[in-house]
Amino acid sequence: MSAATLPVEHDADSAPGGIEVHVTFETTLGLLAAFFIGFFAPVASAIFVIVGVAKHRPMLAIAALMATLISGRAAVMIARMAAQASMGWLGGPPPATRLTDPASKTHLPFALAMAALLPHYSWFFRPILSAWWLAHFCGAAAFGHTVAMSLIQRLDAATAVLALPLAVVVHFAFLFASNLYLVLAARAILRSPKFCVRVWKYRFVIDFLIATALVLTSRR
Repeated sequence: MSAATLPVEHDADSAPGGIEVHVTFETTLGLLAAFFIGFFAPVASAIFVIVGVAKHRPMLAIAALMATLISGRAAVMIARMAAQASMGWLGGPPPATRLTDPASKTHLPFALAMAALLPHYSWFFRPILSAWWLAHFCGAAAFGHTVAMSLIQRLDAATAVLALPLAVVVHFAFLFASNLYLVLAARAILRSPKFCVRVWKYRFVIDFLIATALVLTSRR
């Protein structure tokens, strides 16, 4: 166990009857976001390591290597959490007991199940981890904004009326897929899971407001 964690590793350990994960279409999007967005930073940093070595810039190579190791560890952590949550069951008693006592199970959607697997870090590390996950969510929003603006710029005059709603829909799709990171950021910053659950509950409203604000701002 890391020195940065508390005696209870994560919330899934304390679930009395285990956690049953609701595997839905949103789970598929969450898995894609966990791997593609999660590994973007370490892969990009690794490219800079190669560039630094090729151009004989040792400081760039060393800095990029450190970034690769740190971001890579976070990416592996979230990939492992996503893989565990996607299996449909976390912790708890053996399968036979699950069937005989279904009331003992805790039912959670995929994003909240992953949040339950997030290690309990100390107050020093939690803001850093929360900011890291929030940066992933913002990165997805920025990428979605780029895709949406590029798409609507290709519309001709006859379909220009569709530009605004289409841009919002494209934005919303990217934000919806990356909600996992918003939930993880909320769970990392606060010990109580209530805030994390509230963020997940109102994720559609949050996504729509962000998408609309970005589109309206860019259209001025």
